[in-house]
Amino acid sequence: MTSGRFKMEQNKMRCHISIVLENAGRLLGVLFAIVLAQLDNIIDNISDLFQMEVRAYFVGFGIVLFLFFIVLLFHLNRWYKTTICLERGLLIVERNTLNKSKNTYTISNISNIDMEQSLFERLIGTYKIKIDTNSSALADKTDIKIVFSKLKAIEFKREIMSLMGQVEVTDLLEIEDNDFDVAYSLKSIVMNCFYTANIFSVLFLIGGVVGAFFLVRYGETNYTIHDLVKDALGGLAAILIAIISAIYTLSIGFFKFYGFKVRRKGERIQLDYGLLRKNMLTIPVDKINGIRVIQPFFSRIFGRYQVEAINIGTGDEKNESSSLLLSCTKEEVKMYMAVLLPEFEDFVEKPIEKQSTKYRLHIAFNILVELIVSVIILLIINYFVAIPSWIEWVALGSFFIIIVVGYIFSYYTVGYYVGEKYLIISRGIFNKTCLSIRYEKIQHIQMNETCMSKITGLKRATIFILADLLNSSMALPFVEEKIFEKVAKKMIKA
Repeated sequence: MTSGRFKMEQNKMRCHISIVLENAGRLLGVLFAIVLAQLDNIIDNISDLFQMEVRAYFVGFGIVLFLFFIVLLFHLNRWYKTTICLERGLLIVERNTLNKSKNTYTISNISNIDMEQSLFERLIGTYKIKIDTNSSALADKTDIKIVFSKLKAIEFKREIMSLMGQVEVTDLLEIEDNDFDVAYSLKSIVMNCFYTANIFSVLFLIGGVVGAFFLVRYGETNYTIHDLVKDALGGLAAILIAIISAIYTLSIGFFKFYGFKVRRKGERIQLDYGLLRKNMLTIPVDKINGIRVIQPFFSRIFGRYQVEAINIGTGDEKNESSSLLLSCTKEEVKMYMAVLLPEFEDFVEKPIEKQSTKYRLHIAFNILVELIVSVIILLIINYFVAIPSWIEWVALGSFFIIIVVGYIFSYYTVGYYVGEKYLIISRGIFNKTCLSIRYEKIQHIQMNETCMSKITGLKRATIFILADLLNSSMALPFVEEKIFEKVAKKMIKA
């Protein structure tokens, strides 16, 4: 039996009641938007409350309120009949609604236990505990989410970690900034947004600004700020929406990684970051199956690297990230990784071997096939819709340039390194990603051949590891079969 307030099976817990409003919040947001949009009409017509058309309007509003009340009751009932308890090394989540369910998890199978706090939870004073297990079937989402008050959340997390054998627990809420091994300043966070910016978002933003300038300067319609606000229509409004969307895409990393801090504590790595949604994550070192080094287009130009951990649990949701380091130089990566994860400290220095020159035959064959398919598609379209020949040639020429440039960038980006401790796979086109996987973490290798493999003797393999869906498999470049045999021998030794 466990100790403390969670030791008795009869002492079943429920989530904080604020989860009812949190779950029903989407409908509440829609309702608020409707009221806000019709606020002027409501005020103007309040004196005509008893007119038939106005009464019909309020009847519709009452129906929306009634639906919200029903949804609220549904979530209230679900909250009351859902309990959590700890018993003999088991975490049991039981729901006694119309469709009953009882999920039982062994404490020993838990991989991560993290804490998160949204803006709503900050106002209420609660924390969301997110628990992940060592299961590839549930690798793309958090297995268990529990909302407790601050003190109860800390106590519950400590109890779980104690049962996991991690007795010495220092909670992230109690750590001072100077106790972290790496902490990023506001300037570093802003620069990280620049280095990791998507090249297409930047081009989209520049195009929108230039388009807006020419539309205002030389357009037939002379827009003023008053006209734009009043009408919100036309090409200028569309361009401004595109600009705002691009700015949002470029700046979202600032809110996500604000106050980013990381440290190594024993056999765990602790992360703390986020402005609107605060994340406090713990990654057990033995659960890290690999390291991913990311270089977006601008990072490649300025020699910056971003390092992420590959494991089950962390980073499996949109608002989470398994980043260990934000954009930094190669020297900083070596220095910080020697402290945070010395098991991988020298991976950034390993020489990446490029693909064989024989692979150029594969590229030429692929380009030829893609061009033939493109010509066939154009002929089919032209059969049903008359298209000027110059448009067809421009489309075909543009497509040819794009695929050729893409293959050239890919040829000089893709590579591999077969070392003593781990395998490194480099891939990408404009962005570059290097994956470092320790041989003992590789589950199996699948080798594939194409029709060109018989001519060049090059084959392609896929490496499978225990991770989320996007990272559970990674393809090696086209190499000779002896490379696969070398990797297999390293796996056996590991």
